[in-house]
Amino acid sequence: MARPPRRLVFQVAVGTHAKSRMYQTLTERCEDYARGLGVEYFKLEEPMLRVVPSEKSNRSVESYQKHGGYLPIFEKLNALDFLSKFDEVAVIDSDVYVRSESPNIFDQVSPAASFAAVAERTCRSLETT
Repeated sequence: MARPPRRLVFQVAVGTHAKSRMYQTLTERCEDYARGLGVEYFKLEEPMLRVVPSEKSNRSVESYQKHGGYLPIFEKLNALDFLSKFDEVAVIDSDVYVRSESPNIFDQVSPAASFAAVAERTCRSLETT
């Protein structure tokens, strides 16, 4: 009998905005979602990569100061460190409202896929094999 896949839901919640009531509620809902699926949950609350924007990026200081002075999108790369312990890792943005009746995100991906993503602006699923 094959063992079930080891699965993890990973979120990044760094900076002052991540301490807000809204983000706390959203990440708690996601943790509850993971628990309901019977999978592990990890929330990265302190930046590890600490990528700062280039001076040439034309970003306002406010756009990244609220994230502790760093670009949180790059902190999602820390999820790759968990691939040695887990078979499947789902990275869910910390500003996503996960409904209690949401389907199992892991079951939405073909077992043959080595990577899957959702293009959030177009809401199309992308899978590669």
